[in-house]
Amino acid sequence: MRTWHRTVLATGSLTIAALLTGCTAGGTATGPATPDRSIVAEPSSAAPTSTPPASPTTGPGPTTAMPAGSGVSGLITVDGGCPVATDPPCPDRPYPARITITEAGTGKAVGSLVSDQDGRYRIALAPGRYVMHVANPQGRPFPRPASVTVVVPPGRYATENVRLDTGIR
Repeated sequence: MRTWHRTVLATGSLTIAALLTGCTAGGTATGPATPDRSIVAEPSSAAPTSTPPASPTTGPGPTTAMPAGSGVSGLITVDGGCPVATDPPCPDRPYPARITITEAGTGKAVGSLVSDQDGRYRIALAPGRYVMHVANPQGRPFPRPASVTVVVPPGRYATENVRLDTGIR
């Protein structure tokens, strides 16, 4: 039987909500997202609370509650990493990456999360221009980090898929 818990932590103007599966009553979990745990970040002015889970949406991979409003979502992949060029090329693989979001004009950090094991992520943000910094979650140099600018429109989620480079040719 799966028991759902929703834990909400406030960090400045950013609230991070984690939906956990397979957790017994009173249990806790920490660390990056795993196949049993997805992390969703939402802006909030509310104080930290513990509430029942929102209605989850289902699809391939983990079940997550999708925040309303605006933000960015997408998929992080890494190139196939084949040691030689092949025809057809090695397929890209999903990658659980560390994602840091900064304001494009000021460089001020506004959020940070780790994509799930399937490379998926979703973070609620106010409309505006941001830079997504995508890197290896352990801080290693490979796959090579990437930074992309994303524009979040009012009332919608922008989609930004990022492909990381292993450096293998």
